[in-house]
Amino acid sequence: MLEFQEDTIVPLVLTWCTSDLQENSALWQSIYRVKMMHHSANLQAKKIRDMPRITQMELAGTIFGFRGFAIIRPECFGLTSLTDQDCSNLLHFWRVIGYLLGVDDRFNICRESLSETKAIFIALSEIIIKPHMLSRHEYVSDMQLLL
Repeated sequence: MLEFQEDTIVPLVLTWCTSDLQENSALWQSIYRVKMMHHSANLQAKKIRDMPRITQMELAGTIFGFRGFAIIRPECFGLTSLTDQDCSNLLHFWRVIGYLLGVDDRFNICRESLSETKAIFIALSEIIIKPHMLSRHEYVSDMQLLL
């Protein structure tokens, strides 16, 4: 299961960081592929009773997973020289990625204000992420298989 994710997701996300955001670019095609993966997973999940779908909340949580901890605990990632401007730039990039993936602005956790975003990230970390990591839900691995 993890190998599947590495083989599929990591190259797609790396494309986001190495390609220009222009129509028909590698980044554009990669975003489209991820959206189709989400759509396919949702269609498959619809056939399974009580299987949760990929919602705005899950998309926002995924964005947190890619950058949340690096923003609120940069020293844990070796990012000791990360400035507030660097953080703001990263958040802008991920705000755009979220938009392209279909995250509605009201659910996009990467805000224009760095302090507001950090507060959201800290709250998500304490209220949602930490408890879920301590008691893993059975559907987590099922949804990963569908993706």
